[in-house]
Amino acid sequence: MATLALPSLIQIWAVRAPREQDLEHQGLKMLGQLLLVQPGLQALVIIAICTGCAVGLTRLQTETNVIRYFPETTRLAQDYWNIETSLAGVMPVETIIRFDSQSQKDTNFLERMELVRTVQEKMKAHPEVSGSTSLADFEPVNERPAEDASFLQRTKYNKRAAQIQQRIRDGEIPNARSFYTIAEQRRDLVETSDAKLNQAGDELWRLSAHVNVMTDHDLGIVLADLNRITQDVLRLQPGSQHLVTGTVPVSVKTQRAVVEGMTGTLLLSLVLTMGVLMIALRSISAGMLSLIATTLPIAAVFGVLSWTERRIDIGSMMTASIALGIAVHGLLNYVNWFQMLMREGRTRREAIVDALARCTPVTWQCGLVSGLGLLVVASSDLLLLSRFAGLTAALVGVGVLANSLLVPQLLGSFVGILFEPAKVVTSTTLVPEEPKLQAPPIVDVVAENVAPAPHIKPLTAPKKRRSSSRRDSEAG
Repeated sequence: MATLALPSLIQIWAVRAPREQDLEHQGLKMLGQLLLVQPGLQALVIIAICTGCAVGLTRLQTETNVIRYFPETTRLAQDYWNIETSLAGVMPVETIIRFDSQSQKDTNFLERMELVRTVQEKMKAHPEVSGSTSLADFEPVNERPAEDASFLQRTKYNKRAAQIQQRIRDGEIPNARSFYTIAEQRRDLVETSDAKLNQAGDELWRLSAHVNVMTDHDLGIVLADLNRITQDVLRLQPGSQHLVTGTVPVSVKTQRAVVEGMTGTLLLSLVLTMGVLMIALRSISAGMLSLIATTLPIAAVFGVLSWTERRIDIGSMMTASIALGIAVHGLLNYVNWFQMLMREGRTRREAIVDALARCTPVTWQCGLVSGLGLLVVASSDLLLLSRFAGLTAALVGVGVLANSLLVPQLLGSFVGILFEPAKVVTSTTLVPEEPKLQAPPIVDVVAENVAPAPHIKPLTAPKKRRSSSRRDSEAG
């Protein structure tokens, strides 16, 4: 649109050329003069402030809880608060405990049930778990007889274990099937034929824990705690494994995958942008310095969010690439004017001030239009969109400030020589030379080729007299 449609529209619709006084912008020229007072020191101060803010990225936290995308004043969030305060957590975390064939031979059914019960009780003790459910809840505690117990007690215990196992496997208790089953065939988990989910004949126990969705804790940390609890209990039982699944793990892994993908995309865009800057500026050093000047303010904004303990969600991750593109566009526009003015014969200081006066109005107008357009979405009830709009508007504003303040200071410092064009016309006053008087050239003019003037008779050479002998011969 900018390359084809806009020039065509300008050709169709007459556009008034700007007047020279409209391009002066004395206020911006005064700003440029102030920026060139110790430009290196001013640039270092701004870079130090941005670096201090960017250090906060070490405390960056991502938002993985989907319910946090809605404000606490919405009906959805209030209903969740009431349910979890009055009843129980609404986010299920399913733990599948697996006993292989050898483990089933080494222990009886009641021993394996008590092992599942132990895992369940430890999960209930977690502060973010409001409760849990398993098959062990429908059977009283059956303690294993002591080593010195009588033969009758041990026989009675083993007989009871065999009877309960047979009743559950035969389906006499229909509701038990959702918490206990025997795998009929092998199931793969990650790759084909890995059989990491289960083997045929494995005994599978389901343990469902209820996690609070309105918690301020990272759900990824909660999952890691539940996984560690299960491992601590099952490590003493050979042939037992477990798998944590459910809505929470899927949500957490999805969020992390999206954040990692957006981070990789941002790094790729940084590499491509640096290559474009190097080609456009025809200098590796200038390209790298320009990338730092555009990315450092962006990193500072995210650092401030991290210092204030704000979590970064998916929408916030996308804003960095957008802000980077707008900032690079403004930088290239300013540097292009700077180099063009230097080619016309301006000094570096004059080119910096005049380029600032020419580019700043356009840069600020573009940032204002983009920022106001995004702030319309900032009132959305979905915080994912609201944060995206507000953060993008803030990044655009910071990028405009960097192009208006930091870039002129860098060009005015000792590193500004990297941005100067290869061939610069020196601004010298040309004094015209006095013309030298030269004699007119001598031209050999042929008489018969020149027409005589009408009032001048042509000069003819006098006829020679013939000798008498010649006359006599002609007469004869």
